Amino acid sequence: MNKENYYKYIDLLSFTNELNKDLYSQHVSNINFPVSLVRFYPPLKRNIDDLYNKKLWLSDPRLFNDPFDCKVAFNDEDFIRHTVIKCMLTDVKKGNIRKHFTKEDLSSIYKSLDTRVVDHIGYSIYKHGSVYDNLYKILSKKDPLFSKKINNILLRYKKRVFKHLKQTQNNADRIASFCNIGYNVDNPELNLMWAHYAQNYEGFCVEFNVNKIKEAAKVKGINSLEANIVGRLFPVYYCKHRVHIPTIIAEHIAINKISAGDSEIIKNKINRAYITKSTVWKYEHEWRLILDERFYEINPQNDKYKIDFPYVSSIFYGHNAKKSTIKHLKQLGFKLGVPVKEIQIDNNRYLLNNFNPTTSLIDEFDDIWHNV
Repeated sequence: MNKENYYKYIDLLSFTNELNKDLYSQHVSNINFPVSLVRFYPPLKRNIDDLYNKKLWLSDPRLFNDPFDCKVAFNDEDFIRHTVIKCMLTDVKKGNIRKHFTKEDLSSIYKSLDTRVVDHIGYSIYKHGSVYDNLYKILSKKDPLFSKKINNILLRYKKRVFKHLKQTQNNADRIASFCNIGYNVDNPELNLMWAHYAQNYEGFCVEFNVNKIKEAAKVKGINSLEANIVGRLFPVYYCKHRVHIPTIIAEHIAINKISAGDSEIIKNKINRAYITKSTVWKYEHEWRLILDERFYEINPQNDKYKIDFPYVSSIFYGHNAKKSTIKHLKQLGFKLGVPVKEIQIDNNRYLLNNFNPTTSLIDEFDDIWHNV
């Protein structure tokens, strides 16, 4: 499925709508689901408790470590250019050219319209100066009060757009992130995941069986939690450009003239932003499960959002894990009936190796379990 078809599916689904049988079938057929997905955890008691209870915690996307994550953008340069040009044209029509903007001013702003190019690493280069540079030069020659008025209008409009986009995002949406790296010991990207998300190898990683979720969804039907997990599980799309709302819609927000059609487009853009990230995060090979309040349980005491998720197939712990963490993970593995493995540093290469527990370790663990 290419980017445009992928986004169209996201638009049609909408994370707050009921699953549609045809869309669901299309999703299952077109998305190449992995056999399993992994999830990294810091060595916290609450994480181990969730796995004991066969629960999955979903995070608030507003608190993600990437400040751009799940946020819709708008091209502020195009927005400012569009607003200023409209103001200039109004001046021209009213015959106020000498008092405010001149035809040369209009030409200077307009020339910056199509002269921006992008270099090989994604930065903008301007042949005739950016709209900011050109506008600054123009306003520096105008009456200070008029210049201040224009700047205040632009600032107020931008703030209004930012505020509206923030308020439009559904605060009830929650996301659980997984990785599709797989346990290939020759994959150096594992090193980064352990360092970033498992507290520098002190934590652990859990593998979940996606095939079992799909099988359960097939048995329980389209209205089941399992079907909604499959139907709302997406690979992240990595690209250099953020998800934007059209400039004309940004203008409608700025002047408080938003139509129902505008609101629908904004909602779709927010949904797209949930599954779009910068290419700098591509090493994560992320998949996202996106659910709203219809599916998760709310515990008012600690404000955690969880769903039933009994699909653990194996557990891995880092080479820096403390003895107490290892002990609890072995107990967890025994209860769930899944293997518990240690990740070790390769002595020869920049790679990680699996460590499969031997019979003696399993016997030792069996003793620990019965003595707690």
